[in-house]
Amino acid sequence: MEPVIRRASESDTQEIERIVSVAYKHYVSRIGKPPAPMTDDYRELVCHGNVWVLTLGAEIAGLVVLKRESDYMLLGNVAVIARDGRQRPDAPVNLPVGGFRFEVVENVLNQRIQ
Repeated sequence: MEPVIRRASESDTQEIERIVSVAYKHYVSRIGKPPAPMTDDYRELVCHGNVWVLTLGAEIAGLVVLKRESDYMLLGNVAVIARDGRQRPDAPVNLPVGGFRFEVVENVLNQRIQ
């Protein structure tokens, strides 16, 4: 199964929020509050076209939040989840987070992902 990177749709929002929760929940006890990615409004970010997802078949395996500004792009969040629900630094099928992140950024900059 080939990984596919696509812009997130509104129907992806619940799964995006679940992945972000799994990715960041262990920081709550360390910093005493939910980290910023856990408090973001993903429905709004998705509606504004700022979220891209990595899918394996019908499963969302990761996400990137990018905010395009007039002369730069802000990388707001990267979260990738293992199939067994544990957070790890690479997605299934050995697609590194860095590779996922930079492939999305490169494609967005080159207008290959709409």
